[in-house]
Amino acid sequence: MEAFVDRRLREEGRPYLEAFEARRELLSALLGESDDLRDLSHVVAQPGYRAALRYLAGPPVSEDDLETISRADRFAHLSSADRLKQIFVQILDPLRFPWVREGRGPTAQERETSLKWTAGLWAVELVRTGRRGGESAEQEDAVAAVVESAGFVLQRIRGRVDRLDGIEVGHYTREINLGGLKCDVSVRLRDRRLLALECKVSNSELNSVKRLVREAGGKARQWQTLFGVQVVSGSVLRGVFRPVNVLSAQEDYGLAIFWEHDLQPLREFLASAE
Repeated sequence: MEAFVDRRLREEGRPYLEAFEARRELLSALLGESDDLRDLSHVVAQPGYRAALRYLAGPPVSEDDLETISRADRFAHLSSADRLKQIFVQILDPLRFPWVREGRGPTAQERETSLKWTAGLWAVELVRTGRRGGESAEQEDAVAAVVESAGFVLQRIRGRVDRLDGIEVGHYTREINLGGLKCDVSVRLRDRRLLALECKVSNSELNSVKRLVREAGGKARQWQTLFGVQVVSGSVLRGVFRPVNVLSAQEDYGLAIFWEHDLQPLREFLASAE
């Protein structure tokens, strides 16, 4: 938990501010090319504005929702550009862009407020998404570094692995299909067993049930069914986890638990599995 707090405080809002300024600049260009959103004809067909247009809706619309809406029969007679234009006109946020429905141009204050409001909404989502993907990538890199320092060699595998011999002894893999399930890091130990590691990041004790028990624990049971005692299932944890869930993962699902902030136990295990 302390490591999690340190990471958040060290950010000092930099990722958000950087994302905000970049999105504000893009949105300003969008407003400029669309006569302050009163004519979307030239911007709906530009891929660079696709995400920006989604954040003009109130509330912002996801790419999946937009795709579903655009396939509705009521828009079938329209070209792709006209279809998107009509959709965005209907879902435009009236609170941020009141001048559009009132058939007038925005005041300087309205334009500036709408830019900041929309850039803020967009930046928050980008930072949240970036944190999830970035922290997971950092965690997997840290685990891979420990495995390599223990003398294991990266083996690149395409396709599904259903037999232990699919991974050579003394080698490890990253993000493979192991018995039908994605495994973050797989290590073929020198004693010929397989260490299947799942990297889990959680910023809340509530998430630990889903991330650790259901996901990692569920995979562990399936791998044990497929490979038997020759597989050692484990999880490397980063962030905040409820102690009772960690205990359940160990006792009920047979997971070996390692913490990213102290990977020495993982080093020792790799060295001892001779």
